[in-house]
Amino acid sequence: MDPHSQSLCDQGAVRSSSPVGAASVCECFTLVNTDIHANVPDYPAPAATPPANKLVIQTTSITPSRTVFATLSTMSVSPQIPPTQPFPVSSSSESARAFRWKGGDTVTAEQQDALNVGAFLWGVNEMWCDSLDVELGDAQARDALATAWGVTDAVSARMTVGRLLDGMHSSAFEIVAPLVNAVVKKSAGHDPDAHREFLAARTQFRGPSATVADYDALMNVRTMSVLRPVIADSYFPTHIRSWDLGRVGYVVRMSRTAGYLSTDECWPMLLSAAASARSYYANWRQFAHGLVIGRTYWMALHEMNNASAAAKTAGERVHGLLMRSDSPWCRYRLGHTGGGVSMVKMAPQPETSDTTSSETTTEAPSGPQPGELGM
Repeated sequence: MDPHSQSLCDQGAVRSSSPVGAASVCECFTLVNTDIHANVPDYPAPAATPPANKLVIQTTSITPSRTVFATLSTMSVSPQIPPTQPFPVSSSSESARAFRWKGGDTVTAEQQDALNVGAFLWGVNEMWCDSLDVELGDAQARDALATAWGVTDAVSARMTVGRLLDGMHSSAFEIVAPLVNAVVKKSAGHDPDAHREFLAARTQFRGPSATVADYDALMNVRTMSVLRPVIADSYFPTHIRSWDLGRVGYVVRMSRTAGYLSTDECWPMLLSAAASARSYYANWRQFAHGLVIGRTYWMALHEMNNASAAAKTAGERVHGLLMRSDSPWCRYRLGHTGGGVSMVKMAPQPETSDTTSSETTTEAPSGPQPGELGM
């Protein structure tokens, strides 16, 4: 199934009259230790001269006449960080989804930095991590943008990107989050009914920048334990800018494929999103925190019954971004443009023809799915 058709409930675009729509992310990983052989009865004696980059540790076994050698890979010999990998996950998990690299050094370090901000959408839509190119025809791209985002021409594409950069959903979130937090913390003088009355009056005089629906959606997310299986409620953020900034790249790249935006027009938009991400977040874990909460909040606005599933899917996706060795977030720091990779010391490799079970996609939640194409 075409990933752009299958993932309609993942993108979080808004097509309503409203102009708007960190805690620790669950991460489990283990160091991969190789070449470890200790206390094996018939293990042959090692060579007199230990191999390069190996530390030989001699231990005494229970039988005094025999010695056992253990060779351990060392981290101090090489500046490389030892590889990490997530615990085994189901092939249907978003964490198992591979990332695609085109290769060929087609983008600069600064441009790669900008592309990484949108990586939350690259895997699920089978987009390259290191190129503006999208493997869709212009007709398909136009249909996807019109269905999910209401983008039908260059003007609407630019307006949508502008709204995302300005905080399409975060702007409303930033108004209702302190109110919801006061109720959750049982602060004196704060009552949900009084909050709703205030927001209704505010909407009447200032427009729907933050509505009772925004308030109720976040209240449900905070009080119904929707996020508990995925992310802790402590240190709940005051904004979800990463949820908006993380979708800029998808709209820009699809608009370019559709013929609405030129390449020269795309890069300033992407670079602006990257600069904004650096101003709000210190690292990818903080960025991921906002993505998970933003994705869940968006789903609660439109389909509360699917909010838990949305939180789980988003959690799996950012887990893969934070832990997979082929992830752009593991290869580059947020805002890292100093040339080359920084976390996993390996250059991105172009995609091979091999296919694995990790490419298996998960079933999208049922129900109304307004503007979720691409996530």
